[in-house]
Amino acid sequence: MAAPHLTLVARKSAEEFERLLADQTTLQQSLFASRGVIMPTIVYRQSTDVDDDDVELRLDDRVIGSYVHWMIDDDDLHGLVFSDLEMNAGALVVPSLIEHYLQGLAESFPDLARSAREAFTLATLTEQLAKRVEAGASIRDFRLVLEELLQAVA
Repeated sequence: MAAPHLTLVARKSAEEFERLLADQTTLQQSLFASRGVIMPTIVYRQSTDVDDDDVELRLDDRVIGSYVHWMIDDDDLHGLVFSDLEMNAGALVVPSLIEHYLQGLAESFPDLARSAREAFTLATLTEQLAKRVEAGASIRDFRLVLEELLQAVA
């Protein structure tokens, strides 16, 4: 599975969304704090596929948020985008993310990372972790989450 792509799609120019696009760090930090998931960079695409005042947030080709631009200010848009990202955070859990986490874990806990690799395929581990995130849990404490998963299969 390829890394997910986030796109903000609107008919208006990118300047209308400059603050949101420039300050993605806040969204990233909030999503990582709540779910333990790293968010891909949101890119902007101007399109006539949406109505004049509509803005869509797309995860790959799926619309995960739709907003009427003139009805919301920048702070509202930030909050709405975060809410939609959080509700769809499980779709951001992909093999490349889990591999990244396993490599980081191996630096401090090599035995735990090795045990996880022996007990689960990358696909199975990704699926299990995505389900946890979809259920509203966090995988931020990756070490603890892996220990729980390993205990469950022991």
